[in-house]
Amino acid sequence: MSSPFSDFAQLNVQNQNNAFTLGLGGPLTISQPLGVQQITIPRTILAFQTLAVNLGELVSRWWFNYEAGRRSIVDVFLRLVLQRQDHATLGIYPEYRITPNMFNNQIGHGPLDYLISTQGMAPLVRFYNLLNQNVLNQPPFPAVTNPDLLQSFVVEAKRDLQTQAQEGELQLAAQLATLWQQMNRNAGNQAVYFKGILTDGRFWTFYQFNANLRSLQKTQRFDAATLRQPPQPPQQMPQTQTIMRLIHRFASVPNTTSAW
Repeated sequence: MSSPFSDFAQLNVQNQNNAFTLGLGGPLTISQPLGVQQITIPRTILAFQTLAVNLGELVSRWWFNYEAGRRSIVDVFLRLVLQRQDHATLGIYPEYRITPNMFNNQIGHGPLDYLISTQGMAPLVRFYNLLNQNVLNQPPFPAVTNPDLLQSFVVEAKRDLQTQAQEGELQLAAQLATLWQQMNRNAGNQAVYFKGILTDGRFWTFYQFNANLRSLQKTQRFDAATLRQPPQPPQQMPQTQTIMRLIHRFASVPNTTSAW
């Protein structure tokens, strides 16, 4: 029987290993942070340059010390990046719920803070027909359907990553492994990866689950408030812009392909 995602941080190491072994065939390992030189960061996106400065100022002045307030910052980052994506059906499923399953090896269940995903094809077909006037009495916009997990990633938001990083990392690991299970079961494919982000609005760490290696790879932790610190060396881009470009990368790369 699967465990709630929120319980994974409270499980002892043996029970964590048992949960992942049941679903993956072995325990999950979490890698040391990858250096910037080991990950793919998209080329400069001009629209992000000014936004990066503005977001850095916003983050450095946001004093809310609770999770709901922190999500306000996460909302801004996601909306500003996603509205610049080319994919017309890529959007946000807030509080998307994974239901428990007692009859298979599903690892976890519970709500996801954010699932960023494309939609299934059914509403696109209906909208296309509507534009061609082949279907009458249809709503002017496509209905929301279940997400297409092949083009998706998860964001887990916390109140304070400086104190909740380990808890959030285990929770996110269970979410990514479970979504990988569902993606392959529902789509009948052999996708290897699933991507996720752990953040409190100021600090951002990017993760990729690799089913072949049974591992969770992660980047260093990026600080969105670095623009209020002394100027960085010229060869280093502001971390706020790095965060936005990596969100863009995660949104652009399907789970059949490594984000790195």
